[in-house]
Amino acid sequence: MRILHLSHTGLEYDSRIQKAIATCIKNGLDCSFYDLGYSNSFNNLVISGHVPYFWSKIRTKVSKILRKNKPDIIHAHDIYAAEICRELEEAFIFDSHENWLEPPKHPYKNLLLRYIKHKGLDKFSQWCREIIIETPTLTVNETILELYKKYSKHVYLLPNYITLEEANNIEFKEKSSKVSYVYVGNDYPNRAYFRNIDRMVKLFLTGKYGKLTLITNKNPKVNEYVRIQKFMEHKELLNYLTQFTVGLLYYEPCRDHHYFLANKFSEYAHAGLCILYAESLTNVARILGELGIAVGAEDLEDTLRDLKERREYLEDKGERTRQFAKKNLIWELYEANILKAYKQV
Repeated sequence: MRILHLSHTGLEYDSRIQKAIATCIKNGLDCSFYDLGYSNSFNNLVISGHVPYFWSKIRTKVSKILRKNKPDIIHAHDIYAAEICRELEEAFIFDSHENWLEPPKHPYKNLLLRYIKHKGLDKFSQWCREIIIETPTLTVNETILELYKKYSKHVYLLPNYITLEEANNIEFKEKSSKVSYVYVGNDYPNRAYFRNIDRMVKLFLTGKYGKLTLITNKNPKVNEYVRIQKFMEHKELLNYLTQFTVGLLYYEPCRDHHYFLANKFSEYAHAGLCILYAESLTNVARILGELGIAVGAEDLEDTLRDLKERREYLEDKGERTRQFAKKNLIWELYEANILKAYKQV
């Protein structure tokens, strides 16, 4: 069987697509990948607005690729790709990397930009509802799964956890003699409202709560207590994380957090970190239970103060989290759902 993986971003940017392709190949499927090529800001804006001329050009380009590749099934990795497949009446599954049924609406300051993008998100929501009713669908966490299952029984869970091979090859470093924190995450324009870490960074700048390392493209004010580390290859990142005590999944509260499960969640867990997270991240709470530390916005400072001298407690939680992750937070535990979705096409 021939599978074409279709996405609007390059293969090198999305480990989920890489893992899905590896799963297909492992199961004897013939795989190829095509990048729709509209991942920059202008093209995203055009597609969000579903401007007929540009949309028609992309659809024509995909049609030519399909005539050349002749796939049996298209694995559509975003809402754009899924809608194009639907319009072309091709056999496909939808891999919903995020919640497109109720997508978060970014608060753009430019009113025209906000109008276009929000109209686009309304359109995506409509497409998503129609697609998941008609098409086998994969998605990334339990809360999105529960939402989608209101419309279809052919929805399958595929969390973006690290692979067993990655987990088994982590090289553990010696931990700092004091409690140390790490945060991994890019800051995309206009998305800071649901992943805002500014207040947290300001707390660490005081030097009262230990040292913080940010692996990010943000450029906040830094000093001897807050440092910036550039992004690195995934294997190197997993090794690097092991030297810290606590992995931060802390953002200011937001209603959209209910549908989030950041990729770094399983990376922190496999690296043996205690995970401190905003209590609004309900997927983390339902998975970790007492292993993690949930904190409300008003309690963050008090929590950091309390944890400063509790290194042994945090390292014990981190080790128990690692043992839990090795048994439960592994890609291979869920990858069979890809094949189940294909069989439903």
